Amino acid sequence: MNEPVDPETRKYLLEVEKWKAEYGNFLDWNIESFKALIQFALAAIRGVVLINGGAAIAVLAFLGNVWSKDESIRAAARTMQLPLSFFLSGVAMGVTSAAAAYMAQVFFTHRKNKAGLPFQVLGILLVLGGLIVFVIGSLKAADFLTQTFV
Repeated sequence: MNEPVDPETRKYLLEVEKWKAEYGNFLDWNIESFKALIQFALAAIRGVVLINGGAAIAVLAFLGNVWSKDESIRAAARTMQLPLSFFLSGVAMGVTSAAAAYMAQVFFTHRKNKAGLPFQVLGILLVLGGLIVFVIGSLKAADFLTQTFV
């Protein structure tokens, strides 16, 4: 069974083994990169939901505290509705981005990349939108606080 192999065939077989090892390394690298990509996406989605949700809770706690105070402060506190709306929109964007990411992955898993790409782009835009509304809501809240209490 172990027939002698001529030098040219042996060289070719060694080259094939080298290519197989290189391709295996390439596949391993791609798999690890994909896992890292998923972890980054999850961190971004969680971060958007966390910062906007935390800000919304902080605004609600502030309003609950202020509501029992002077009537003039209560009237001024009504302007916090706008920042609260931004923060709640950010939470909605974060949750919707998770749904978009799920749909994109479903299509990618079934090798329907053209159908998955719009969901992937939508998910990215929603996360970016969630960050933007957080910044706008924070600026509006800071503006309200400085006008009311300073």
